[in-house]
Order: sequence, then C-alpha cells, then structure tokens
Amino acid sequence: MKELLQFLLGIVLTIIGVIMFLQNVVVSSFTLFYRMGRVNVGGILIVLIVVAFIAFIVKTNFLTGLVLIGLCLTFFVCLVISLNVSMRYMSGMELALILGTTCVGLGFVIKGLFGISRIEKEEKKQNKN
Repeated sequence: MKELLQFLLGIVLTIIGVIMFLQNVVVSSFTLFYRMGRVNVGGILIVLIVVAFIAFIVKTNFLTGLVLIGLCLTFFVCLVISLNVSMRYMSGMELALILGTTCVGLGFVIKGLFGISRIEKEEKKQNKN
C-alpha cells in the first residue's frame, strides 16, 4: 500500500513540475509548415500523406501502413521544427523548484514501481509455498 501511495504521489509531483515548466515556455511565430529555402516542406508532406492514405485504402498491407505512419511522423516533426520556442526569464529559485518537483516526482514513481514489483514477487513466492 505504501508503494502505491508513493507511486501516485510521484505522478502528482511530476505533473505539477511539468505544468510549472510549461508555464515558463513561450511559443512565438508558429507557422503551420516548415520551409526549407523556398520549398514548403509541410505542403509536400500533406500531398504525400494523402497519396499514402489512398494507397493504404486501396491495398492494405504492412508496407503501405508503414509508409503512412512514417509520413505522419515526419509531418509531426515538421510541425515541431517550425515552432519558435523560448524560455521566459525565471529566477534560480523558480528553476530549482521546477526541477526539484519534477525529479522528486520521477524518483517516487520509480521507487513505487520497483516496490510494487518486489511485493508481487514476494506474493508469488508465498503462493508457491
């Protein structure tokens, strides 16, 4: 029971730390498509995704599904690359609070997971005997 509470506390602390971190992230000049020189890479990827989707509908197999998934992942990467992300000014105390909360939360999650698996192993040993 103690391990489960540590795990849940770890999840809560990690979520709080990530939320505090994301409040300090500033996204500016979001463009839908990444441009490489004069070529709009995002537009080309949309056309390729449509063609791959039609090919997947017509001939469903592993290769067409893999190509469609690969193109969707590439489009997602294209969207992320087009973002202009920066951090707002924060004091050392704020940064220590954010990193401390996140790291302690992750530590509790890992400790809770290992504790839960240890208890399950002990219960299986007892059930065998």
